[in-house]
Amino acid sequence: MISAPYSQIRRSLAASPKVWVVTGVAGFIGSSLLEDLLSLGQTVVGLDNFSTGHRANLSEVLRGPIEMCARFHMVEGDIRDLETCRTVCAGADYVLHHAALGSVPWSLDDPLRTNAVNVDGFVNWFSDPMPEGHGNTSGVSVCGGPTTLWGETATNTGLAKPRRVKSAL
Repeated sequence: MISAPYSQIRRSLAASPKVWVVTGVAGFIGSSLLEDLLSLGQTVVGLDNFSTGHRANLSEVLRGPIEMCARFHMVEGDIRDLETCRTVCAGADYVLHHAALGSVPWSLDDPLRTNAVNVDGFVNWFSDPMPEGHGNTSGVSVCGGPTTLWGETATNTGLAKPRRVKSAL
């Protein structure tokens, strides 16, 4: 059963479509976000370098209706490249940042690469890739406390308020 606050957020999103960037879009979480956002009439720009994500995750989502799939634009690129980040953010309202290398064994085997992706790549979103006056970013480490999309105190929604990239510093 979907909670009342979550249902309200879904209705609000469907009534006022936005443009979303989803990094790590070919991963489990990213592709799940893609599917849900498209089902709500949103436009999504996906960014992934497929180092841990899978094209099959996107294929499953894109088996939907053509009008839904037409609202998705895939960019194969790396979050470590600031120009790529700026390009995908052109015209975006929100960024959902879920690109990362999440394996502890990989981080021990290759700490420089893991740091470059998980830290340097993440910092690119704080380098203000979005045009002034546009957008917010949200991700596991950006969200802060338990607030809803509009800033009310969350109860059991599990949602966090996205924050403007600059204001998170």
